[in-house]
Amino acid sequence: MKILPAGHKLLIKPVEIEEKTKSGIYLARDKERYQEATTEGTVVAIGPTAYKKVDDGTIWVSVGDKISYGKYAGALVVDPETEEKFIVIHDVDVVAILKD
Repeated sequence: MKILPAGHKLLIKPVEIEEKTKSGIYLARDKERYQEATTEGTVVAIGPTAYKKVDDGTIWVSVGDKISYGKYAGALVVDPETEEKFIVIHDVDVVAILKD
């Protein structure tokens, strides 16, 4: 199954949630609560009308970009075949593009 974002939405693959810190401390996080646990992810797909109502309509993110988005933005979507978890967010919920 292929998940395509509708309208002015983006499909995001959230970063994997770490169970322990670099110093070895284990975190008590519920991995099912992606919307509260992470605000970073990778753009997987862009809706057909994304950014058309913002500024001059220029799309300023690309598929593959690592981004930061609003803490409670979007909706969790699960691929029924692979059980992969994605978040669908509004185009304006992107806070920043993260570069190395």
